[in-house]
Amino acid sequence: MKQGTHRERVAWPSTRHFASNLVFYRGASEITGEPIMGVAGRETSNRKTGPVVQAWILHQHQSPIAAVKSGADQSICGDCRHRGDGAGNKRSCYVEYFRAPFNLWTALPRTGVDVRPETVAAMLSGKHLRLGAYGDPAAIPFRVWRTLLSEVSGWTAYTHQWRRCDQAFRSIAMASVDNEVDRQDAHRMGWRTFRVRSAHEALMTSEIACPASDEGGHLAQCASCGLCCGSQRQARSIAIIAHGGGAVHFATERP
Repeated sequence: MKQGTHRERVAWPSTRHFASNLVFYRGASEITGEPIMGVAGRETSNRKTGPVVQAWILHQHQSPIAAVKSGADQSICGDCRHRGDGAGNKRSCYVEYFRAPFNLWTALPRTGVDVRPETVAAMLSGKHLRLGAYGDPAAIPFRVWRTLLSEVSGWTAYTHQWRRCDQAFRSIAMASVDNEVDRQDAHRMGWRTFRVRSAHEALMTSEIACPASDEGGHLAQCASCGLCCGSQRQARSIAIIAHGGGAVHFATERP
């Protein structure tokens, strides 16, 4: 969604006065109506993603640990089956909510500053944005993401809310699916898909292995691959073998 005209690039804030964690959204969850927030953190890098700016979606009044235990994480994750039982048990989500998301939430009173999405968009010029390092992008209105993506070089986005969210998200996000029935339904609705599979499950004819995964040979990083951007790319859908600390629950918890 990067446009043809270029504005002067704004440096990512680094002074103590202008904190590095930018709160670009405070408002009702599009999923449950509870108060949530969207936070853009500094550019980070790991073997899979490469250099990307992380956008986090958090409950405003409950820490990630408390929200997972109480079930309030539904406000940011919806009906994603990787949440487990709604009380923190049998989670197959690869995100360890008690680490980075919790650390960010506790640091926000010291490091967070509320910034308009238009301002953050200018700061993101030329960078790669990961929508939902924690939380589902569909919890935040599409118009907010459209603004944030106006200057980026690329992005990755996934949603488990593809059946019921604003269908405009098809243009920027992959439908997260966990079985063949969901994959077919999502395709009929016009979505490209990102399917989590077990190691013994084969790729479908319309899929390729995630190029940044172990099974994909780490041929690319998310920042350079650019395939997980919804219908912005006319390409095959993506599949990845369940990974992370919760992978042990994946096969037993999905229908």
